Formats: sequence, structure tokens, C-alpha cells
Amino acid sequence: MKKALIFGAVLIALLPGGVRAKEQKPAKYLLKNDITVILKENHSNQIIALQLFIRSGSLYEAEENSGISYLTQNLIIRGTAARTAEQTANELETNGVIINVAAAEDYASLSMLATTVNFAKGLEILSDCVNQPIFNVADVETEKALALSRIKAENDNTFEFCFKKFKKELYGAHAYGLSVTGSEESIKRITREMIIANYSANYVGSRMVISVVGNFEEEEMKNRLEDAFGGLHAGMPQLPVQPFAPGAGPETKPDTVFEKELNQAFIMIGFPTCPASGEDYTALKVLNTLMGEGMSSRLFINLREKQGLAYEVGSFMPTKLYTSFFACYMGLSPNNVEVCKKGILREIDSIKESLPSEEELARVKNQILGNFALDHEKNARQAWYLGWYQTIDMGFEFDAAYREE
Repeated sequence: MKKALIFGAVLIALLPGGVRAKEQKPAKYLLKNDITVILKENHSNQIIALQLFIRSGSLYEAEENSGISYLTQNLIIRGTAARTAEQTANELETNGVIINVAAAEDYASLSMLATTVNFAKGLEILSDCVNQPIFNVADVETEKALALSRIKAENDNTFEFCFKKFKKELYGAHAYGLSVTGSEESIKRITREMIIANYSANYVGSRMVISVVGNFEEEEMKNRLEDAFGGLHAGMPQLPVQPFAPGAGPETKPDTVFEKELNQAFIMIGFPTCPASGEDYTALKVLNTLMGEGMSSRLFINLREKQGLAYEVGSFMPTKLYTSFFACYMGLSPNNVEVCKKGILREIDSIKESLPSEEELARVKNQILGNFALDHEKNARQAWYLGWYQTIDMGFEFDAAYREE
């Protein structure tokens, strides 16, 4: 049966004896080839986490090569001039080192997690992957096939399908409207030569940020990173992308309806918001938590608990280099589409008509600060945030400033 999809516009560390570890402040350096390095010592455990960000991602792609960052990242660890993919995997497992890759809209990344004992070996393997990948023809075809399978899986997932359509409706021809994993047409079009060109253009010092948090000495780590990645060309900084500018058309766009074989309907309603650098960014994050994060949010209580209208309901506002968006979503019965759409719009309007109470605002702030503390408990997440904020031009200092704001 075809159903409708509708769119609109404290980290605490304790030392033996109950002595609290003094929190170290991050420090920023520049390697000789212009790689930005952020280091934060944490001697409360024996783990070192490293994040390597590249100013790449779907923001810097076009319809023709959509998904190329995703493919490049997955291939970067599938064989080098010195190691096969199997040898790399075996050495990582033998030494208890974890390396992962990712691609997103505003960046691509590699992450490494190791103990202090095995960090040197992990860094050697990571450096090998970054400095001399071979992009074997057979591996390229394998990753393309896996990407096509993932695209199919995303299209079969109600939320993912809806989200893709929502982004395209919102951003139009802007690169933020592209899927990180690409499209079936673009993935089939991408060649090994295109992937090598993408790697050569983006894996350069001026487009890279490395953040490390853990049990190490700062000066020694600087030298290790210089040895591991200093051989990369400095290259040219990533050119700014034309920011998305919402059109000067009507305030409310007509509903866009997509029909798909589903057992339920799904609604996503949203509008453009500021980038991470916008003066309203923190206030909008508070608004998002108030509206749709968790079982104490307004959408959950008013539309799901009190009226029983939705199977799932929530809101989200991604942190982006350029124009972001605020979106509310609901999974619901097809019979409730109109009433649920009106319900979401009513909740959004209610913010304009009456400000949240002091009690409600305090609850939301405590929820955000609690989630912040839990999310920063481990070295890996601390390293991720420091590097990520630096990559999207907020500066690593914003990680601490956000909590204060």
C-alpha cells in the first residue's frame, strides 16, 4: 500500500586516593606542511585517541561525483604500497589498535584509538594508510558495489529516505542537498582515476586537522606527528563554497509528497537556520532540545503521550559550516497526516507566542550540559570535538565555550 511522505519548510577523572586529575588545556600547533595539530594531555588513563580531519566531504562535491569522499575514505585503509588490506587488519588486531574512517557533509576523517604501549605501532599503520594508499582497481569496484548496497538500504529505511528528500527540497542545487553516500548514478560514474585525483587534492597539509587526546607528552607527540605526516604536501587551502542562501519566495513552501510502499506515513517539516558561527546557534540548540530531544520534549509529550498521534517523534538541528536547518519529524498512521502536520506547526508557533518557563528552560539546559559531560567522558570524543570544531572554522576553543554559552 502506498503511503504519503510529507515535507515542509563533567568530565571528572579521579586519581588513586581520591585526588582529582588537573584538566589540561588543549594547545594548537602547525606542522611544517601546514597541518593544524591540537593536543590535549590526559594522564588519567592509558588510552590515546587521535582524530584526523580533512576539509573534504559532500559539501565540496557535485551531482557528477557525489559520494567520492565516501568512497575515498573507505578505500584509504584497503591497501598501501607497503601493506595489503589483510595485513593492515591483522596488524591492527594483533596490537589492539582501532582505526575507523568516516565521510560527512563538511569533512572526511580517520580516527585511531590505542593504548600508550601500542600507539607508536598504530601511528605507523595510520601514517602508511594516509601517505601511500594504492586504490587497487578491484578494491575500487568492491567499494562501489558496497556503496550501491548502502544506498539501497538507505532508501529502504523510512527515516533515511525521508531525510534525503527533505534535504533536496530544502537545499535544491546546493551541495548540502547531496547525499554523503552519493546516488546510484554518481557511484557508477566514479572511476579509480577520479578517486586518486580527489585524494591528491584533499590529503594535503593545508586541508588537514589532527587532534590528539590522551596519556602523552606534548613535545614528543608533536615530533611523532611531524615524522608521520610531515611528508605530505602542504597543498592549497580548501576554497570557500558559495553559502546556501534561502530564496526570497513565500515563507511557506507547498507540501511535497512522495509515495512509497510503507506500513506508515512519515512527516518532516523544517526551515533553514544559521551555521555554527551564527549568533543564534546556541539558542537554537536549546530550542531543539526543548522541542524534540527526549521523552520530556514538547513534541513527545504533546503529540505522542497526550494525543497518541505518533510512533516516533522528535527534532534535530545539525551543526554545519554553512546554513543549517531545524527539522521536526513524525512516524505516524496515514490517517493522521493532516492532524499531525498541524500539530507540529502549532508547537513551533507556540514558541513564538509564549516563551518557555524558567523551570522548563532550566530543565533543558541541565539536559544539554548532562549530555555534554557524558559525551566528553572518553578521550576519543574529546579529540573528535576539538578537531571537528577546528575543521568547521569555529576553532577548537568553541568546545569549551559552547558549554559556557
